[in-house]
Amino acid sequence: MEDFNEVWQDEGSAGAEALSRWSAERDRRLPEAFWEYVPVTAYAHWGGLKYLLLYLEWESRYPDEWMSAAKSWGLKGGALQNLTMALPYLPAEVIDQLVGLVCLAVRREHRCEDVRYAVLARAIGGARLRPLLAGLADDPVEIFRLRARYLLWLLDHPDLPKPKKSQWMA
Repeated sequence: MEDFNEVWQDEGSAGAEALSRWSAERDRRLPEAFWEYVPVTAYAHWGGLKYLLLYLEWESRYPDEWMSAAKSWGLKGGALQNLTMALPYLPAEVIDQLVGLVCLAVRREHRCEDVRYAVLARAIGGARLRPLLAGLADDPVEIFRLRARYLLWLLDHPDLPKPKKSQWMA
């Protein structure tokens, strides 16, 4: 066993080189590629922002594919939390994309960490979001209609505590 470990620990060995290549490749795949610290004040200039937004859209539009290829509930939840905190620093076109993501979340089956879309919606505010949610509030599918109305209610009551998972689901 000691001989085996020495091969992996020797920096010039084939084993160490293979491990290094594997680590580098893993860090370029989803979801691992997003596990880097980026201050929320720098999100607007971060090269990974457009890919993070696509990652969230992928989860909404193609949930089965996302689940089998790149599922990470922690990444999704953290990304939505960070995007919420980054809102004051983001350009208008990114905020418009976030509005679209909120609307996608309203019109699909519930997924883990979706309550963070309610927090994001409240942070975005009503000017951009209210007209779209008003249209969704009359959706023929009851759960979609209820979610849209819940978000409209949240926008009308910014003084209430942070949304909870049970409220989003109910």
